[in-house]
Amino acid sequence: MENRGIAAFLTKVLNSEGWKKETSQAFMAFYNNQFSPSTRFDTDALLSEITLKDHERQMSILRRWWGIGQDAESAAAIARDYGVTDTRIFQIKDVATRQLLRPSTRQKLIENLKHMGFTF
Repeated sequence: MENRGIAAFLTKVLNSEGWKKETSQAFMAFYNNQFSPSTRFDTDALLSEITLKDHERQMSILRRWWGIGQDAESAAAIARDYGVTDTRIFQIKDVATRQLLRPSTRQKLIENLKHMGFTF
């Protein structure tokens, strides 16, 4: 299984904004120092004001696939819940990820990270 989680998600989406392996490592240090089970990382704040074409379903699939705010799940497990094939889940995930790659959306993610106290 590929490496997933919040840092892998941010690396995928913000790569063209200068988010490199070192940035991901710095983020994980920030994440581990700032958040614990009692002070959970606010994924809702990170993803606030970001809209996707089919927002509810796409955001749910992205969160579940990347493990944002929860454990990462397989495409097959997500597909069972939606009554579609795992291939369709990959398609939806890819479309949603492309939407997140828009410059305005990437900038909003960066602003949200800065608001949370992380800059790069």
